[in-house]
Amino acid sequence: MSKNKSYSLKEQVGYLFSGKVIALGIQFLMPVVLVRLIDKSDYGAYLQFILIGQFLCTVLTFALPTSLYFFYPNAKEKLYQLISQTYFLILAISILFIPIYLIFGNYLVVFFDDLQFNSLYYALGIYVFVRTMCLLLEHLFIVEQKSNHVIYYNVLYTSARVSFLIGAFLIFGSILAMFWALVILHFITSVYLIFYLKKNYSLSLKIRDWKRSYFKSQMKYIYPLALGAIVNNIGKRADKFILSMYFAASDFAIYSIANLKIPIVNILFPSVSNVIVPQISKYHHDGNYIEVKNLWHKMINGLFTISAPFVVFFFVIAKPLIIFLYTEDYVEAVPIYRIILLTIFTLTLRGTAVLMAFGKTKFIFITQLTTMILNIAGAYVFINLFGILGAAFSLIFVAAIREFMLIFKTKRLLGLSFNNWLPWKNLFNILLYSLIPLPFILPLALLNMPHFFFLSLSFLIYLMIIMTIYHKTKVLDLAIVKNKLTNFIIRKND
Repeated sequence: MSKNKSYSLKEQVGYLFSGKVIALGIQFLMPVVLVRLIDKSDYGAYLQFILIGQFLCTVLTFALPTSLYFFYPNAKEKLYQLISQTYFLILAISILFIPIYLIFGNYLVVFFDDLQFNSLYYALGIYVFVRTMCLLLEHLFIVEQKSNHVIYYNVLYTSARVSFLIGAFLIFGSILAMFWALVILHFITSVYLIFYLKKNYSLSLKIRDWKRSYFKSQMKYIYPLALGAIVNNIGKRADKFILSMYFAASDFAIYSIANLKIPIVNILFPSVSNVIVPQISKYHHDGNYIEVKNLWHKMINGLFTISAPFVVFFFVIAKPLIIFLYTEDYVEAVPIYRIILLTIFTLTLRGTAVLMAFGKTKFIFITQLTTMILNIAGAYVFINLFGILGAAFSLIFVAAIREFMLIFKTKRLLGLSFNNWLPWKNLFNILLYSLIPLPFILPLALLNMPHFFFLSLSFLIYLMIIMTIYHKTKVLDLAIVKNKLTNFIIRKND
C-alpha cells in the first residue's frame, strides 16, 4: 500500500468541505436547468426515481462503508482482510438484490403513479445495483486520509453526473434516457473502484483469505448500525414516500425543491462528522473523556457558527430565492422551505458522533427505530391535516425528538451536568449575532429591484455585518483565517 501524507483534523475537514462545495457549485446548476427543461410532473418523476434508488442503495450497503471509520484506524496489518471482505459483502448483497427486485420490484409502481412504470423498471434495478457497488470509494478516501482525493472525486463525479443527465435529455428528450445515463456513470465508477482496490489492497474475493475473528467483529459492529441506517432511511424518507402515494408527481417536485435547505450546511455537517468520529474514537480508547467532550463541543460550536447565519438569512430571503432559482412555478415551496430550514438547528448537535465513536450502535438503532415510527405516524397525520405543508411540520417535530434522545445519551456517557451539557452561552450568542444584520437588509425588499440584485446585495451586506460581528466578539479571528489560508496556498504550491 502506498504511503499517504498525514493531514490534521482541520485540514481533513477543510479538504472534505472544499471538495463538496466545489461539487455543489457544479451540481447546483442541475435542478436550476432541469426545471426549465422539463415540466413539474416529469421533474417530480425524476426525483421519485432518485428517492427510491438512494433508499435501496442505503439498504444494500448494510452500513459496511461506514464501518470503516471504526475499524480502519486500528486495523494496521489487517487492512487487506478488512477491505476485501467489506467489498465482497457489498458485492454479494448487490447480486442477491437482483432476483429479489425482479420478483417484488413491481410493487414500487405506487410511487410512480404519473408515469408508465414499466419503462423505468429495468433502469431502476440496474441503477441500484451499479450505484451500490461504487459507494465504498469516497468512504475509503476519507479513512485513508486522502482528503485531496475526495475533492477530485467529488468534482469529477458531480461534473460527470450533471453532464450525463442534461446531455442525455438534450439528445434524446426523455427522462428515461436520463436514468440510463446514471446507470452508465455508476458502472464506470464501479469499474474504477475495482482497479483501485486491486492496486492498493490486493483485492481478494476468496473467503479463505479472511480472518474469521475479524469478520465476526465487523459483523457484530455493523448489524445494529445497518438496521439503524435502514430504519433511519425509512423514517427520513417517510414524508416523501407518503407524499408520493397521496399526491401527484408535480406536488412531489414542489416539496423536493423545498427540501433543498442550505446546501453548504448539508455538506459541512457530514464532512466534519466523518473526520471527528475517528478522533473521538481514539480519545475513547485512551479513556480521555474530557477531550471527547471538548472536541464534541468544539464541533457543535463550529457547526452552529456557520449554520445559524445561513438559516436566518435564507429564511428571510426565501421567496425571491425560490422564484429566481426555480421560477414562479415553484413559489408554493416557500413556506415549506422556511419550516424545513429550522431543522438545521437540531442537526448541528450531531448526537450520533460520540455514540458511534463509543460503539453505542444499539442505542443509535433504538433511536432510529423510534424516529422511524414517529416519522411515519407524524407524516401520515400531519399530511392528512395540512397537506404538503404538514410533511414539513412532521420533519421538524421528529428531528427535535431524535436529537434530544441522542444528545441526552451522550450527556450520560460523558457524565455531564445540565450547565456543561451543551455550550449554551456560545449557541445563544451566535443566534443573537445572526439576527443583528436583519434591520439592514429587510428594507431592501421594499425597493422592488430584480431578484438577482436583491439577493446579491442583501447577501453581501449580511455577510459583511456578520463577519464584522464575529471578528469583534472573537468568534472568528480574521487574522488567523488569513494566515491559515496563506499557509494552505503555500503548501499546495510546494
